[in-house]
Amino acid sequence: MGFAQAWVVVGRHRPNVVLGVGGYASGPVLLAARMQGIPTAIHEQNAFPGLANRTLAKFVKAVAVAFPDAGSRMKRADAVVTGNPIRKEFFEASRHPAPGTRHRLLIFGGSQGSHVLNEAMSGALLFLARLKDRLTIVHQTGAKELDQVRQAYRTSAFADARVVPYLDPIVDEIAAADVVVSRAGAMTIGELAAVGRAAILIPFAAATNNHQELNARVVEKAGGAVVITESQLTPEKLAMTISEILSDAARVARMGAAARSLAAPEATKKIVDLLDKIERTE
Repeated sequence: MGFAQAWVVVGRHRPNVVLGVGGYASGPVLLAARMQGIPTAIHEQNAFPGLANRTLAKFVKAVAVAFPDAGSRMKRADAVVTGNPIRKEFFEASRHPAPGTRHRLLIFGGSQGSHVLNEAMSGALLFLARLKDRLTIVHQTGAKELDQVRQAYRTSAFADARVVPYLDPIVDEIAAADVVVSRAGAMTIGELAAVGRAAILIPFAAATNNHQELNARVVEKAGGAVVITESQLTPEKLAMTISEILSDAARVARMGAAARSLAAPEATKKIVDLLDKIERTE
């Protein structure tokens, strides 16, 4: 049924080119387009391509990737490295210095929050207590665990921390932070790079093909992040890593600059240019 619907949609609109971005829905649409003689392309956001894009890469005319290794993992030597499209406000974000000598730490686990991050950070507060006069914390928990995480902060040395279910706009929070603790999804990696922030990345262990860890390792190799896998993660290790980074202002600056070196401000243009090259003109 999916392919039949895709065939009708493509036939009705007769696009000049069709771009797939992964996921099960893209397969039927790109196949229908190819069978109707319409040029096709895919864009892969992660360092390890998903099943749909690995399959589609065998017949699409062009491949764009956010991470260089993704092209070889799809056996496409002609893959064009574009990066991931990130909103311009992330590239334009300005630093808002914390008052005095205080450092800012941001923890966020995506729109739903992260139980693993919430639990680890709640436990890490005890080990970070000696930094209470030098550290401002913002922690985004998601709605489900808000109350229990807030309680952990209230009974810690960081009772003044801002603990919230959501952060919007997230760009302002990243820009205000010295160090960010987060997962390692493709868009999070892109946003951290665009702003240029040092990060402690804790990849989601259940991500398909372990793609979050592979994303994170790219940033770590460049010098922009420290990676702690879920199997390595303990409250004490997280606290120690935070302390080590924040105690060295030069290291924070180096990591931020290294992250920024991975930014792709021209990603959207590069993808559009690639599509222009292959589009049907008749």
